Amino acid sequence: MIHKTFERLARYAWQTLEEAHELDFALGEETLTETLLLQLKRMKNPAIQVVPYNKTEESLNGADWEWWIQDGSSYHRVAVQAKKISRNGRYKSFIHEVGAAKTPQIHLLRTYALANGALPLYCLYNHHPKAKADHLNCLRGKQKDLTQLGCTLMPIDAADLVYSKTLKPEFIAIHEHSINPVPWRCLFLCGLVKKPACKFRPEHRWGILWMRLRLWLPLVKPIPREQVDVLLQRLRDAGPDAIDEPGGLLSEFFASEVGLYPKYVVIIQQDADQRSSQIEDWTF
Repeated sequence: MIHKTFERLARYAWQTLEEAHELDFALGEETLTETLLLQLKRMKNPAIQVVPYNKTEESLNGADWEWWIQDGSSYHRVAVQAKKISRNGRYKSFIHEVGAAKTPQIHLLRTYALANGALPLYCLYNHHPKAKADHLNCLRGKQKDLTQLGCTLMPIDAADLVYSKTLKPEFIAIHEHSINPVPWRCLFLCGLVKKPACKFRPEHRWGILWMRLRLWLPLVKPIPREQVDVLLQRLRDAGPDAIDEPGGLLSEFFASEVGLYPKYVVIIQQDADQRSSQIEDWTF
């Protein structure tokens, strides 16, 4: 199941950051993102394809990665900007400016999402010694696995609170705020891309993230499944080491006029995941 895959990745992120903090090792944000993508590749899940998208300048990056999540006959696009926690519990690079013009990174993410019909989210890479079950903002059964805080999601308008300095860029402040960041498994487990189906928090009738994402959902432009099927075949023909770039196989899916591209595209075929029964069981 896709949500199990992302649970394992969150656990890996939590444990990796815990070890890095204990060893006083400065693990880079991009390094952790690429390590998580490597874990995805190691799992050899045929339902998930990771496509590096070549970039030459930081200013070309509208998002760290983009997820294409299948929902029936189409794929929903999710633009993800990652932020890594520091040992002191703060996200040092949360407020970040890009290029000579010092454009706020959050503006690039918003521009990118609007131009490409994607849902903009921030992903927080976490480990914190004072984390508690309430920070999960999830009542999935009786499970209180704090390692699922390793990767949590928050919508872009919640990130605006940090940029405006209404909210401190700190783990405790963000995860105890009413913005309710949730483990990234929720994006797949609760159907929060499209359907209000979070049965674990009845008080959130439309799901935890749904309340803040509903204004963005009409702007999301799903990609027809047929187009993605053709792309996947072309990628298979290009070989396992193919790295796409602006003007390459993925170019038709991006608004070239804004000049913003993701560093990676992760294509998630939920139908294929349900059919697949032989996936290597990596334990992190």
